[in-house]
Amino acid sequence: MIFKITWKKIESQFLNYSVYFISMIFAVMIYYCFSVIAYNQSLIKSAGKNIPIQGLMFSGNFLVVLMVLVFMLAANHFFLLKRNQEIKVYRLIGMRKSHIFFIFFKEILFLGITALGVGLSLGIIFSKLFLMMLVKAMFLNVNSLFYVSIPAMIQTSIIFIFLLIIILVRSMWVIYHYNLNKHVYHNEYLNNHKFKKVQFVFGVLGIFFILLNYGLIYDMKTYIAKFSLNIVELSILFLYIIGTYLFFRYSILLIVHLFSKIKRNYYQGLQMVVYSNIQLHLKRGKNLLSMATIFIALSLTMISGVTFVYGITMHDIKIQEPIDFIADEAELPRLKQIINQFPNTKIKKEVTLHYKVTGGIYSFKSKQKLKNTIITPMNILSFYDYNKYQKINPNLKRIWLQDEKSVAILNNQSLSLFKQDIQYHSCLQLKDGHQLSIHQVGEFNDNWMSYNFPIIVVSDKSYATIKSEYTYKTTALVVHTNNKEELSKQVTKNIQEKWRNPIYYALINENGKVKGDISKNKGKDVHETDINRLNYTDNFVHLQLFKNSLGILIYVALFLGVLAFFITGNILMLHQLGIAEQEKEQYHLLKHLGVTDKEIAKLVYRQNSLIFFPPMILGLSYAFFVIQLLVKSSYWLTYFSCGILIFIYFVFYLITSAIYLQTIQHKST
Repeated sequence: MIFKITWKKIESQFLNYSVYFISMIFAVMIYYCFSVIAYNQSLIKSAGKNIPIQGLMFSGNFLVVLMVLVFMLAANHFFLLKRNQEIKVYRLIGMRKSHIFFIFFKEILFLGITALGVGLSLGIIFSKLFLMMLVKAMFLNVNSLFYVSIPAMIQTSIIFIFLLIIILVRSMWVIYHYNLNKHVYHNEYLNNHKFKKVQFVFGVLGIFFILLNYGLIYDMKTYIAKFSLNIVELSILFLYIIGTYLFFRYSILLIVHLFSKIKRNYYQGLQMVVYSNIQLHLKRGKNLLSMATIFIALSLTMISGVTFVYGITMHDIKIQEPIDFIADEAELPRLKQIINQFPNTKIKKEVTLHYKVTGGIYSFKSKQKLKNTIITPMNILSFYDYNKYQKINPNLKRIWLQDEKSVAILNNQSLSLFKQDIQYHSCLQLKDGHQLSIHQVGEFNDNWMSYNFPIIVVSDKSYATIKSEYTYKTTALVVHTNNKEELSKQVTKNIQEKWRNPIYYALINENGKVKGDISKNKGKDVHETDINRLNYTDNFVHLQLFKNSLGILIYVALFLGVLAFFITGNILMLHQLGIAEQEKEQYHLLKHLGVTDKEIAKLVYRQNSLIFFPPMILGLSYAFFVIQLLVKSSYWLTYFSCGILIFIYFVFYLITSAIYLQTIQHKST
């Protein structure tokens, strides 16, 4: 008898079973496609030892499991909600709860095992597509991308069975706590027109917290200067979570309530039903809407952050892209010998930079008018040397010095994480007493071949008279070769990058003058600091390393972000379809009262628009403010992700509305 009842329900509720079954297949497929990357030895070997693919993938797996668990719980909730009447019938005919659970246990177990097999099969097929995207993102050359991993299949099966056990436990809890006398929402529905003063206050607070949070993000540097970075970040997160919850719990209901007070609109057509239903839907979905908004905002912030790191790093690399090698005095002869002996290769250009190291003091003001005084060793470079270097590296900014006392200070852009206007005080004083004037600010990135201090470009006359405690030279080479990758391998095989040539320094500000020592020999001062520089750099190697590292970061961020968009959109869809099952009678009554199908369709589309679009818009606005905070860079990936989000939510909105209409019209036809 139980088997006949089960089979009959499967036939009559094929759509419900299909949604649940497809959800489980999707969960298995996505997890396998993500986890298989960590077991692809060809990919790991091609990326090299410096790229922790396995570590990143295993860390990402944890987040994927959490998202998949939330997704499967939502699908299970929808599945049980659609079977609400069936459970009631079973209880009315006297069936014991253990027998009811046994029916559901068999169904879920059968669907789960079948979904595991189908999901793994689809995962094996589509994993090649995901691997292709990762290889493209990392700029790798991997011959074979089709890969079937038994360990990944075992791992996926174990994780899925674990999640399935959680689903079964939840189903058992729902069935054993089922109450025949429970009316789903009639009290909530009858009271949804009431709006208390406390709710009004919380509604205003929700909007206020969100606006306050945006203001905090927009002027974040001011608050970081006054408080610690951790306090500011926690405040932003706290305000956003509380503001988002209050917005969907009270604020959006307040907005709908205020619109319903406009009587000329309220009594037109189905407006009364629209406002009543919208309030009900928003009340029932407040937690889901808050969760979806926070997921969207965090996902877009993660993608924006990775894009920022990628853009700023690639910018720094691009500054040095025309230069192939930079070497110190000791390594230069051996490097040139290797290059000259390599087939079809010659050195096209060669420029030597002569640095002096001395102490200096200068001040600057940030955007918030906060004065900062810096006492530090400085790399002094002549205007003549800089111009020679700029000619072989046109990506560097051209500089001009007004007079012999003018200088240009060069910084590494990656040192500035947020948009801010730095205003340098004109006075720059060196340890030997030279008074100079900061005339221009530029960028310089030589891949750690100079000491990690400011680089000061001075006039040739000033350079000749500046006294320094330490001098050194680096030589930049531009090489013409038919195979840059093989040349880099040959150089790397014979010369190893090493941090060496340490210098030791201890500087203090004594009445506006720089005092202290800079030496290549270690002193006895307990406050002494040491610093090193590289013996040589190969820009091709660094470029590939950064591309590979940042490529996998972008892949993981984009994968998790798009997965979050898809899962939250799917959860909202399942939530709305569950409500549709309970609202059949209401729409059936409206149709008997003479309301046309076209008017009902407008009502459904309007209700669903207030479920899908507010969290999307709120999440996008948060991402917009985060983008404005960061340094100017290429944010095409963030905007692309925003486009994907809009597309996914719009598609789910259309699908939900279509199935919603089909569900509520099923009984009335």
